[in-house]
Amino acid sequence: MKKENTLKELLYSLQPYPNMRFLLFTDRLGGLEREIFDYCKKNEHEVQLYDMSSQGLDIQNNIKIRPFKATQPRYNLHGRLYDYCFIHKKPKNLDEFLERIYKAIANAGRLYIIMDIDKKEQILALASLLEEKNFVSISKIELDDNTLYLSAKKMHGWGS
Repeated sequence: MKKENTLKELLYSLQPYPNMRFLLFTDRLGGLEREIFDYCKKNEHEVQLYDMSSQGLDIQNNIKIRPFKATQPRYNLHGRLYDYCFIHKKPKNLDEFLERIYKAIANAGRLYIIMDIDKKEQILALASLLEEKNFVSISKIELDDNTLYLSAKKMHGWGS
């Protein structure tokens, strides 16, 4: 199954309501990222793209790009709570990053972290870290034979 088809099915399975907010952390623009942009544009949802590379991304759409620093205060995430967060580029300090992201995701919002299917130990370690950071309902969503999303839900009303 193609990545874009699987992601499209995932996006259309999300609980739909007007003006949902998406966070995307990446340093590339491939099929997965463009599928998120297309879905959000078609459904009039907001996408905040955080460029985690040192060069910046060249995109044609009218999507705002901001650099992301794990130590930045919450107001630099526009003071908004986001419904969904997709992480396609994991930062070096994932522990601190997840603490920051937790504060930016709305209660019961979802987090999706892209991973290699064959890295079973890393998947288990990340699932454990997510639980420690008050993310629950952790599951794997296979995109193809090599890639999956580790999905987790922000525990409503818990944590900082």
